[in-house]
Amino acid sequence: MTPATATPPATPPRVTPDDLLRMPDGGKGYELVDGQLKELNVGARSCRVGGRVVSRLDRYCDEQQPGWVFPADTSFRCFPDDPGKVRRPDGAFVAVDRYTAEQYEAEGHVSVCPDLVVEVISPNDLYSEVN
Repeated sequence: MTPATATPPATPPRVTPDDLLRMPDGGKGYELVDGQLKELNVGARSCRVGGRVVSRLDRYCDEQQPGWVFPADTSFRCFPDDPGKVRRPDGAFVAVDRYTAEQYEAEGHVSVCPDLVVEVISPNDLYSEVN
């Protein structure tokens, strides 16, 4: 008898940022890291905390108009070292002079790196994955 050779596990197919947009709901609930879908870890408490921070930031921006506020479902494709990466922070802010009305009207991922990112860390989030 010859020893059985182990078959390496199949590598999942690479997913592109455009593939993510073509998913139902534009891939809501997922980020894209190293060509692989990463399901977002959400819970009621972290969603509420993120929502409150974004709400207060949005209120301030409505009054002072320093820039654009984006909620948790917004996808950002703004990583020059990894153009295939898409992240969805719990909230984000981009200064008005860095993001035009035309960019705002465009479909797809936001391609401008936010000036401020809100990320609520849940107890079961791993630092290495959040970083």
